[in-house]
Amino acid sequence: MTDIVQARAAAPAPSDEHVAELAGSVTRLLHLFSRARARVLDSARYDVEWSAQVLLSTLVVHGPMRAGALADRLQSDPSTISRQIGALAREGMVERRADPEDGRASLLVATDKARAVHGHHLEDRKTHFRAMLADWDDHDCVQLATLVARFNDDFEKYKNTLAVERWNRPTGREGRS
Repeated sequence: MTDIVQARAAAPAPSDEHVAELAGSVTRLLHLFSRARARVLDSARYDVEWSAQVLLSTLVVHGPMRAGALADRLQSDPSTISRQIGALAREGMVERRADPEDGRASLLVATDKARAVHGHHLEDRKTHFRAMLADWDDHDCVQLATLVARFNDDFEKYKNTLAVERWNRPTGREGRS
């Protein structure tokens, strides 16, 4: 077992006060991101919706894949992916190519135009973060990146229980006729 894993296993659970403080901070961050995202999209060089940008980024980073695999990766409804792919194909951002393993199926492939848009998006994001973090040092950036990555991993593991809990929660309607 690594030292970090041992330290995490031995660490006491956070207090309710600290959990509430973190939950409030994360909620505020999500709200700030939502408002900032709207402004960034309004000033973007390319007219690509946020959800389509996520889809393009996935294809650029992970390579060609079937629509079903893309929907699974993004945890999105296949009909939503299909609609977005149609729009991106019309804009010359995505091409459908025959799957070499199964000619009846097609792979979604990011075009050179999509890779350029993705590259511009990454540069814009880095520019904004660099300006925002101008007073931070490398240690603070690395520490936050490490903690956010850990938070994301834990959230990813936990989020599947959210739906189960929702369906198992009493509604207050039990026993009514």
